[in-house]
Amino acid sequence: MKKNHLKLSIRIALTAVVFVVGMILLLYGIITKDYIRIGYKEDNSINYKVYLKDNPYFEVPYLGENRTYIASLIDYIDIDYKYTIDFTKPVSGKYKYYIRASIYANKPNGETGYYWFKDYSLSDPQEFDIQDTQSFMITKNVKLNYDEYNQILNSFKKEYSMQTNGQLYVSMIVESVTSGEEYTDNIEISSDLKLSIPLLQQTVEASIGKDAVSQSKMLSMADYSNRVFYIVCMIIGMALISLSILLTIDTIIYSIRKSKRNLYKTKLNKILRNHDSIIANVSTLPDMEEMNVIKVTSFEELLDVYNEVRMPINYYQSHKKLESIFMIINDGIIWIYKLNKEDIEG
Repeated sequence: MKKNHLKLSIRIALTAVVFVVGMILLLYGIITKDYIRIGYKEDNSINYKVYLKDNPYFEVPYLGENRTYIASLIDYIDIDYKYTIDFTKPVSGKYKYYIRASIYANKPNGETGYYWFKDYSLSDPQEFDIQDTQSFMITKNVKLNYDEYNQILNSFKKEYSMQTNGQLYVSMIVESVTSGEEYTDNIEISSDLKLSIPLLQQTVEASIGKDAVSQSKMLSMADYSNRVFYIVCMIIGMALISLSILLTIDTIIYSIRKSKRNLYKTKLNKILRNHDSIIANVSTLPDMEEMNVIKVTSFEELLDVYNEVRMPINYYQSHKKLESIFMIINDGIIWIYKLNKEDIEG
C-alpha cells in the first residue's frame, strides 16, 4: 500500500513540475521582448550683437545682449546660431537646416492673436549626409537688416490704419532623419532655434528673446533578432503543458485502477470480518453432482438463507481464479454465492 502511495505521489509531483516548467516557458516566450535603445541630447545656443548706425552718442560699434536698444539706431543684428547633437550610438542619415524670418502683426493691448503674418526665407536649405557618427554640429551666422522688416510692418500698419504690435522671429530650423546600425527605425528630429525681436517701437524696450530649447530623449524599438528563440520556448512550453495534461489523465486512470484493484479485497475482508462467527473455512469444494445447486447474487441473500436454515456458511478461497466461494449446504441443497475479482474490478 505504501509503495502504491509513493508511486502516486511521484506521478503527481512529476505532473506538477512538467506543468510549471511548461507555463514558465510559455509565458517567457509570450511576454519577453527585447528592445534596442538609442538616446540623443541637443545643446543649442543663440548669441547676437546689435550693430549701430553711425551716431554721435555711442562710441562702440555694437551693443551686447540683454540691452534696451533705440530702434532708429539699429543697423543690423549679427546672430550666431549653434546646434549640436550627440547620440549614444553611431547613426547615419541626412540632415538639413535653413534660416527663416517671420513677421507678425499682433493685436494690441495684450490681446491674443494676430492680424497678419508672413514668412521670409533667408537661406536655401542646406542638406548633408552623415555616416556612422555619434554627433554633428551646425554653426550659422546671420546678419539681419532690422530696418527692412520694420519698414514692411510699418507700411502694413499705415495702409490699413490700425493699431498693432509687431514681432519678428528669426529661426534656424534643423531637421534630420537618421538611423543606427542596430536601431533601424527612423529617428526624426526637428529643432527650431528662434530669436524674437520687437518691431514698430522707437526703442526695443523688451529684451530680444531667445528660444533655443535643448532636448534629450531615449528611443526604443522592439528587437526581433531573438524571436525564434522565444517561439521555440512557447512551443516547448505548450508541449510540456500538453504532456502534463496527459500525465494528469494517466494519473487519474491509474488511481481509478488502483482503487478498483482494492475493491475485491475490501469487500471480501468486510464479509469475513463482520460475519466471522458464522463462516467456516474449508479447504476443498464439496461434490455438487448429486446436489441441487442454487446460485445467489449477493452475500445478503445468502445471509437470508442462513437465517432460515441455521447452517454455517462455508468459505472456500480459489487462489487460481481469485474467487471466493460462500456455500450453505442443507438436505441436498447447496446455496452458493461467488465473489469474483474479475467481475468486481472489470
